Amino acid sequence: MQLSLEKRRNFYLIFKETLNNLIKYSQAKPVQISLIHHGSTITLLIRDDGMGFDATKKYNGNGLTNIRKRAKEMDAQLKIESGDGIGTSTQLIFKS
Repeated sequence: MQLSLEKRRNFYLIFKETLNNLIKYSQAKPVQISLIHHGSTITLLIRDDGMGFDATKKYNGNGLTNIRKRAKEMDAQLKIESGDGIGTSTQLIFKS
């Protein structure tokens, strides 16, 4: 599979920032990470059982803003589902 330098960079930085946020804020115990390559589609899914947060709220940090910006740059679908006490699920789907 060949990914452009820009897609590889954005994918790596989204993965890194998602894990950074999980470690810093979630207080999660188990974490599930899956990476699936099917045809020309790649799906990254990161789930935790942590505190959760309001994904629609604007936060002072750049983490979520950068994740959303990078997903848009790579023409990817980004879905972040979270809520107080139910953990967080981050899904990134894009074409290689």
